[in-house]
Amino acid sequence: MRAPKTRFKIKLGNKIKQYRESHKLRQRDVALCIGCSQTLIGQVETGDGMPSMRMLYSMCILFKCEITDFIPIIKDVNDDDFVDL
Repeated sequence: MRAPKTRFKIKLGNKIKQYRESHKLRQRDVALCIGCSQTLIGQVETGDGMPSMRMLYSMCILFKCEITDFIPIIKDVNDDDFVDL
């Protein structure tokens, strides 16, 4: 059973999607490169799934960025972002 969707997970997923699209990659391409399923990439990008730390670090290597680049900045996050939708 997956953890409930939250606004924070949606924001995180949107950041990951932006990086993927800026590198002109499909979800399938990212999945193959980091060793997971395309379904999981889709779930993460929509906020339906939460990436593991290993998955985040693998994406950082792929996109040549820092893990903090995926995390929404403090001013864009509030307590309600962690409440189940």
